[in-house]
Formats: sequence, C-alpha cells, structure tokens
Amino acid sequence: MATQCYECGVYEGELHKLGCENEICPFCGLGMGVEYDGCRCMYEQTSELWDHDIHTLITNFNFDEMELLQLRDKLDIIRAERRKQIIKDTNRIPFIDYPSICARCGKIDPDMFMVSNRDWEKYIEPSKRHKELCRECYDEIKTLIDKNNTSIKGNNTRRRLYGLRLLKELLHNARGMLELSAEKNVK
Repeated sequence: MATQCYECGVYEGELHKLGCENEICPFCGLGMGVEYDGCRCMYEQTSELWDHDIHTLITNFNFDEMELLQLRDKLDIIRAERRKQIIKDTNRIPFIDYPSICARCGKIDPDMFMVSNRDWEKYIEPSKRHKELCRECYDEIKTLIDKNNTSIKGNNTRRRLYGLRLLKELLHNARGMLELSAEKNVK
C-alpha cells in the first residue's frame, strides 16, 4: 500500500501541494510549517521585498490608519504569492515517509506525548534525548528510575555541546537532501 502525506494527500515520491505543513524547506532542510513559516527561510527570502514595499507606501503616500491596515493585508497576500513562487522556482523536496520509531522497543509511529523538559532530562539519558520513545517505554523507564531512587543529573555545558553537535548533524543532513534533490533534477 502506498503511503500518502496525511496533510496534502500526495503519494511518496511526489511533491507536496503548495502550502502543505509537512513540506521540507529546500533551503534549510527543516519543516516549513503553516504557510511556510515553520522555518525562517521564506521570511528571509521575502522580508526585504515586503519591508521595501511598506516603506515606499508609507513615505510616498499619506494614508490614514485604516487604509494602511488594508494595504498591509494586501501586501501580506502579495508576499505569500512571492513565497509560493520562490518555492516553485527551487528544487523542492519530494514527500518520503520516514516513520518514527521508539528508540527502546522499536514500535513504529508511536503516539506522540509530552513531558516537561525537566522530567525528560531527569529520566532519559543524554544520548537518547533527541530520539523518540513510546509512552509505554517512557513510563517504564520512569518507574525503574523512581523505584531505585536514581535520576540522571544534567550538565548544562554538556547539553549545549550536544545541542551544537545535533545542529551540525541537521545541517549536514539538509545539505545531503539538497544535493540529492539537485542530482535528481539534473537527470
């Protein structure tokens, strides 16, 4: 059975429909989120144009507050169209389903749950904190640690270094995805 994007309905290997929250940004490799605002790339690609348009309108014309608000709304629509055009003109990343897997038991696509950062750091060892766990495994780990009256003590310096290492890994993966996408477009 072919996997589809749960947001826009395209099949694996196809490009997401424009505006899909699950589309991966071709510039940074992160999820783009609602209307391409998940990452900052689309804002950075269009903010100069938008700021220039607003500045030109404010300095060259005498608008009252209501007219200015209406113009800003219209410029937001134009900006959204520019974003879509930028996306159309780039090497977009096709949809491929990479299922989530619990790092402990291997359950595929476990239900998402939330715990506080404090609890996550208390119960989950540093090398596993960026991985996913199913609720059952998290609860079992928590029970084992509480039963033995132990916890994992954090180290802010180590945590910052780990965050930098994770960021470097994300950037490396994003570059790889862009290179792969560029190779496919050349063929």
